[in-house]
Amino acid sequence: MLKAPQRWLRSGKSWAWRRQRRGQVPHALILMYHRVAVPPAADPWRLCVSPERFDAQLRSLRSFADLVPLDRLPEAMRVRGGGRPAVAITFDDGYLDNLTTAKPILERHEAPATIFLATACIERGERYWWDRLSDVVHGPRQLPTELRLEGSNGPFTWRDERVTGSSAAQAAARRALLDALWRWLVPLSDDARNGCLCVLDQWAGRPGSLDATARPMSPAQVAELVAGGLIRAGAHTANHVHLPLLDRAQGLAEITQSRRDCVRLAGAEPDCFAYPFGIYDERAVDCVRDAGFRLACTSDGALAWADGESLALPRIAVGDWSALRFEAYLRHYWLA
Repeated sequence: MLKAPQRWLRSGKSWAWRRQRRGQVPHALILMYHRVAVPPAADPWRLCVSPERFDAQLRSLRSFADLVPLDRLPEAMRVRGGGRPAVAITFDDGYLDNLTTAKPILERHEAPATIFLATACIERGERYWWDRLSDVVHGPRQLPTELRLEGSNGPFTWRDERVTGSSAAQAAARRALLDALWRWLVPLSDDARNGCLCVLDQWAGRPGSLDATARPMSPAQVAELVAGGLIRAGAHTANHVHLPLLDRAQGLAEITQSRRDCVRLAGAEPDCFAYPFGIYDERAVDCVRDAGFRLACTSDGALAWADGESLALPRIAVGDWSALRFEAYLRHYWLA
């Protein structure tokens, strides 16, 4: 990611438009996290923020912003002026470290958060498939130079001699393979995808887990997570599906099931939803509306505006940044 000053210079028109608009339209900032854990040697999705940096980021936020629950964000939006901006914190997927590591830090700073749960994944207790894929691609010291898989969406074929070359060449080849496999695996059913991942595991020599802590919470741990009321559960579909690839009936079933599951797991009906992978289309928005949600989040990087679509709220993804970089990025780029 570009440093904040570079981003400011490269998108000055957008920054100027946003600055002018902030003086006229109520707005807020929604932050998107996934995990609070020491980043492993390979974190290709950049999901991890270390506990120390997460703690420092919250301390920084407390110094210049008001932290509000996501479901109260529309009422908390402000016009730019002398007041403090409103910020909501969200997490996607329901990783175990949201409970064991993030919750104590959130409690220490009295920072409310919404955690979007892929409910069927939590019920099954299996590792998320994208983490298993990362193990296959980044775990082995050496990878074969060829791969072929069969699936309902056609064959996947790959060959790249760079995986036997220099460390830089290997890194580029593995990144390209990871991206290509992700795109190919996304549209498959859970059973078909799991079968392919088992084949991939054998192909890579059964490398094992790069990060054994990268696991979803159990149903009992979800109840522990929301105990006390500081953290609230939101829905994230049942199986973390790519909604635009489903027909309307399938998408609505995934969304409504996740809402019902949240009631059972967290003891309350959720108001908020997040699109898996941040990907959505008009049909997905309509399904979320029909399922009864009041707010829904994307991963589009922008401010949330009072006159925007409440079922397509943008969020700012947060990386494993120092408090100085984090505060500069928010205050001098998004909130200047």
